[in-house]
Amino acid sequence: MWDSEFTVERFKEFGSDEMVEYKIPSFYTGIETLFLADEGKYVSKNEEKTKGLVIFHNQDGKLNKKKILQEYVFDNGLDVEIYGKWKDVEDDDRFKGFLKIDDLHEVLDKTKYTFIIPMNKTPLCSMKFYECLNYGIIPFLHEYYDMDRKLDLAGLPEICRLNSPEELKEKIDLLESDEELYLNTLKQLKSMLKPEYYTGEHINNEINKTLKYL
Repeated sequence: MWDSEFTVERFKEFGSDEMVEYKIPSFYTGIETLFLADEGKYVSKNEEKTKGLVIFHNQDGKLNKKKILQEYVFDNGLDVEIYGKWKDVEDDDRFKGFLKIDDLHEVLDKTKYTFIIPMNKTPLCSMKFYECLNYGIIPFLHEYYDMDRKLDLAGLPEICRLNSPEELKEKIDLLESDEELYLNTLKQLKSMLKPEYYTGEHINNEINKTLKYL
């Protein structure tokens, strides 16, 4: 959630029928990390990554994801596997369809890079980013993803942000040609996976901090 303020109506006091407006602050808390407390830290079953760029997305959302894929991936001549629910792609073998959760985990474990496209143009983050990190995947972010740059506060390497379609290929090529840069980038990303995300301590602390607004 982005930093904002909501106006709601509530009863003025117990037993009263009078309604009053009440302002509730909303601010970023890293709620997208919550799923890690349930999923746990992933231990790889593979000695090395065998897949390059793999994209995990459904077609839904307000953005034209097919157009974005065309500009960022296909026009750049990038080899790619795309998993998810898409329409009218039967003749395109780059689209692999929907995967069951166990099969998805196996593909995630083998993947080196992914490209994250948001549902629409908002400042929101999603759990997909941290899921990638949990599986040792370097995610590249579309310019509309995390527009408030909240992930910068958690240590996101700048190389993960894209400002143009061409940068996706350029940055993958750079990481593929420079193993030290690849390993350092991956190390920096993994450092964003705080122990308190897995224990639930982080979100518990955030809830306790906001109780005063209830």
